[in-house]
Amino acid sequence: MTTPTLGAKAAAVSALLLMTAACASVPQPLLEARLGEAVAERTGQTVERQEAAAIEGQVAALLAEPLDRDAALRIALAANRSFQAEFAALGVAAADYHAALVVPNPVFDAELLWPSGGGRPAWDLGLSQSVMALLTRSARRAIAESTLEARERESLERVLTLMHAVERAWVDAVTDTEVAALLVTAVEVTAAGVDTAEALHEAGNLPRIDLVREQRLHAHTRLRAARAEAQAHASREALLRTLGLQEHTEHVLLPERLPSPPDVGDDVDALERVTVTASLQLAALEAEIVAAARAARLAEGTALLPHLELGLKAERERAGDWELGPGVEFSLPVFDRGQGRTARAIALLEQRRAAWWQAAVELRSEARVAARELAWAAQDARLAHETLLPLAGELLELTVRDWNAMLAGPFELLEARRGQLDMALETLEARRRQWRAQLAVEQLQRGARPAGHSADSSMTPVAVGRGGRH
Repeated sequence: MTTPTLGAKAAAVSALLLMTAACASVPQPLLEARLGEAVAERTGQTVERQEAAAIEGQVAALLAEPLDRDAALRIALAANRSFQAEFAALGVAAADYHAALVVPNPVFDAELLWPSGGGRPAWDLGLSQSVMALLTRSARRAIAESTLEARERESLERVLTLMHAVERAWVDAVTDTEVAALLVTAVEVTAAGVDTAEALHEAGNLPRIDLVREQRLHAHTRLRAARAEAQAHASREALLRTLGLQEHTEHVLLPERLPSPPDVGDDVDALERVTVTASLQLAALEAEIVAAARAARLAEGTALLPHLELGLKAERERAGDWELGPGVEFSLPVFDRGQGRTARAIALLEQRRAAWWQAAVELRSEARVAARELAWAAQDARLAHETLLPLAGELLELTVRDWNAMLAGPFELLEARRGQLDMALETLEARRRQWRAQLAVEQLQRGARPAGHSADSSMTPVAVGRGGRH
């Protein structure tokens, strides 16, 4: 028989295990603060958990002026609940971290047996605790820390991806509004062309075929203007969605024109290095690789003895005497020697390594493409703004001079005006492409991958040139 002192020691061991497990937690506010610091470091913007009343006041103040890029980001960070959802995601990560380190609760079992012939029952009581959970706690902590680090990186990347979506939506909304306004002017110009053609045709100075060409051009321009207006409305709604605005949508004022983007450079080699260094995807995969390697070592170390419990057993005989003593329970590695668990852990490690390698290859390629796209888009924007548009304006001025000197006809004047509108549309689309390429480069520099960027514009420039020969 054992003494009660042994039972007291076993109870003390169980209490120690529970106290040790209670210390394994990471407070959610700490993770939220780290997320906010990381966003501020990479973008200069502030993201934090906020109450609805505070958000309302911030949004109203920012909507008092035309919406620039910075204001759009600040509104979205405050009002778009997708950003606030990332704080909840960090809470889930903190809870998973805690759950991975908590020592299982001790198990109490009791049996009460009556003899078939009658008489007093026999008691069989037991209290057991998993010792393997305590022995492997250090290894599990290391795995949980690496996993938590990966979750933090993923949450930060999602925030940056959302910010990138806001910026792209702002660029498209402003540009499409400009395009729609410009095509309204184009409709007025082609309408003037039709009026002039009709007057000349009635006077017998213009063939019917040339009148039809002008009418077709006017109808086509009206069609494109209607499509541009629909596109501008859709782009505005897309911006409102990314801003997270449910109210005050009618108060959102857009700038009259899209400004030129800031210069972030287009050095291919430099961007490739920065992209790989700053990449949150690679950082998350690296943390997962570390976690998988630690999990593989733990699986190998516990392959033959995955289950070990120590406990205290108490049994009262029918005569009324109590017997007290320790108990041990473990699995015998007869059939399952942990080969499956170990092989799975090793396969997961290989999977993470392969994913990291492929992600690095893709990121380097995306960086090279983004740098070259930015260089080409910036060159096109400069050509359109500094050469094509001024030449079109000068041509219009010279044509007006000739018109006043009666050296040019009405159709030459209209054609010069149409050419100026053509170049203005080209300039708008070139600036849009430059902005998109710029945002893609900035996103890579922040450490996130740009979502579906393309040099193609959402609205093809509308040609409003001459409808026919006169």
